[in-house]
Amino acid sequence: LLTEIDATTFSATPRVQHLTLDHNRLTGFDRATFRGLNKLKRLELNNNCVRAIKNGTFEGLESLLWLYLNDNELTVLESNVFAG
Repeated sequence: LLTEIDATTFSATPRVQHLTLDHNRLTGFDRATFRGLNKLKRLELNNNCVRAIKNGTFEGLESLLWLYLNDNELTVLESNVFAG
């Protein structure tokens, strides 16, 4: 199970349109984790341990239509986390 994702993991995959990271033990993300995924339409982060999402985490995901965060431990969403 994944507990973290390196900030450069997806940097060489700009054409990805659907990313599923369900059923892991992810607790949060670096602001650069999803950077460069300009074509991403669907991001599934269900059933993890995400507690907080920082501003800028989803910055640049202009094609994103669906974001799934069900069954996490969210307690903090910074005020502009979905801005842009």
